[in-house]
Amino acid sequence: MVDLTTDILNKSNEDSKTESDGIQTSIRSKIIELVKSLELDGYIYNNSRLLIPESDVLDIKEEKGVLENLFNLLGLQNKETIFHHLSLSEEHYINSKWDDSISNSRKFLEGVLQEVAAKHSANVKKIDITDSIYSKPVRVREYLEKERLMESKEVGTLASVYGLLSETGGHPYMAQNDQARLLRHLSLTFAQFVMLRLQGNLGKTNLV
Repeated sequence: MVDLTTDILNKSNEDSKTESDGIQTSIRSKIIELVKSLELDGYIYNNSRLLIPESDVLDIKEEKGVLENLFNLLGLQNKETIFHHLSLSEEHYINSKWDDSISNSRKFLEGVLQEVAAKHSANVKKIDITDSIYSKPVRVREYLEKERLMESKEVGTLASVYGLLSETGGHPYMAQNDQARLLRHLSLTFAQFVMLRLQGNLGKTNLV
């Protein structure tokens, strides 16, 4: 698959030198979209080669399937809205809207955390989570720590990542596309981490 993709990218570069402006523009827009999608999975196309500098990073599309399956298994609510933010984070990345991509990655993570807290409150404590907790990210994190779904050091790390996701503008020492891509990875990773913690917690009480 890597070889085939490399051949397609190389061929498009060769053809762009001979095709008419209209055809060239159409093809180049598709190629740019392909390259940005590859970047989300950790690939870099450079000097006619497709490099994989982050081969240990989870494949985004595969990971999205894992997250969706776990979300469904736990019976969490607001799936359409939450995963719409995940799709938007990819769409904005491809369109070079870095701040919007980061913002939607944050909203995805925020939504997952809210629903994990709400599910735990309803199934374990047998009460609906209060809006004063559900509507405030910091209170949600406090709830997760208080109910031992996360340890203090984990909540601290999550709060730091959330802070990065909430800031706008590029970092002076990092390309904006790299920043958006890596923060998206962190959002996906933390979302899965917290859902797995809930799954383990509910499993101990035979609620999942």
